[in-house]
Amino acid sequence: MFSFKFSAFAVSALMLSAASALHLGVPADTTIGATTTVSFTSDPLDPAQFTLYLSKSNQIWAYYGTLATPVDDTAGVVTVTIPAGVDPAPDYVLKAVHVDNFDWVIAQSPTFALTA
Repeated sequence: MFSFKFSAFAVSALMLSAASALHLGVPADTTIGATTTVSFTSDPLDPAQFTLYLSKSNQIWAYYGTLATPVDDTAGVVTVTIPAGVDPAPDYVLKAVHVDNFDWVIAQSPTFALTA
């Protein structure tokens, strides 16, 4: 019974995120501490604003910094600074999350490396 409820929840969450048309690019400059741009595309059905976080691709709830909030989903580009305190690694992603619900991941970028 537990696995059915969990499976139904997981499928519902997947369907919600699949409905989003927001697509995030990787930062133009992936140097730690750099000010850079991130391009994105959105759809009128996406939330009007989102918060952009830096995260690791293999850690669902680990966030390494709020890069921008709120981001207007029609802007197409946002300027951010890569936090100076993160370690160089090959497995970072950007996550766009709903401004009012930290757990609602709208979109995730492809994996990219941060360098010193």
